[in-house]
Amino acid sequence: MPRIPVYILAGGKSSRLGADKARLNLAGVSMLEWAASQYLHLDPRPKVIADRIGKYDDLGYETLADLFPGRGPAGGLAAAFADHRRRKDQDGWLLITACDLLGVRKNWLERLLAARRPGADWVAFRGEHWHPMPALVHTQQKLSNERALWRLIEAASPVALPPPDDWWHSADLNDARILGRLERHRGLDVDKAAILPLHHA
Repeated sequence: MPRIPVYILAGGKSSRLGADKARLNLAGVSMLEWAASQYLHLDPRPKVIADRIGKYDDLGYETLADLFPGRGPAGGLAAAFADHRRRKDQDGWLLITACDLLGVRKNWLERLLAARRPGADWVAFRGEHWHPMPALVHTQQKLSNERALWRLIEAASPVALPPPDDWWHSADLNDARILGRLERHRGLDVDKAAILPLHHA
């Protein structure tokens, strides 16, 4: 599988959980580490985008600052673009994902990579609505002031892929299923079996 720069968005306020989602302990591993592990075959050193520089450097991930705080994921995407343009020997494509997205499968990522087309600037899954992450984004895109990623996709030249049959295996930490499992375990230090299947399929 080809390599591609990976950027993990971790700038959310985690208001529902009352704690930093990226540092939540799941089976002895932080949520950020779980998320990053899904993409190491694409980028052995994925970068994180948060509200300040260095926020997760102690976890072993270089952390960039959101360029437009308060603008949601779009501000994080702008930071990824700025960093990516400083890298050498890149073709303009990058992968964006979220620190709380679990269950991503390798074959899904293979499908995204295979669907890149000249002139396109997004490759993402779409069912009844867009699934903005994980997705491939090209830095040729001019970012607007939109806060929602799906609106950025609609305004761009996207390639839409039908969600994989096992898309239900993925969920973010705000998903009620995940929160329920955490609550039943009376805390966040849960057994791996309680977490949705991770990406080794």
